[in-house]
Amino acid sequence: MTHVAFIGGGNMAAAIIGGLVRQGDMPASQIHVSDPNEQQRQQLADNYGVLVYADNEQAIAQADVVILAVKPQVMSQVLTPLQTQLSERQPLLISIAAGIDMASLVHWSG
Repeated sequence: MTHVAFIGGGNMAAAIIGGLVRQGDMPASQIHVSDPNEQQRQQLADNYGVLVYADNEQAIAQADVVILAVKPQVMSQVLTPLQTQLSERQPLLISIAAGIDMASLVHWSG
């Protein structure tokens, strides 16, 4: 089973999660979401039944796919601490952040 982790649980992530769950494309139990905002995490858990975390490393621990749904200006801060875990597991990384080039994503993710 494929596990998908979202780093960032804002409006864009919620829209994608909602589509995945409502369409039946993925069970909520296979979707992991990290977000620093406790209220946002609770809303995602209540609305979609996904697993939520305050810690990015926990969210991506079992992920086969990691969707980066954070603001472009914090992308390096989010990815750099995850370099070891990402390079060991080598999940598919997908970014929905505008204006971030591939070279930067590769550099920040290790």
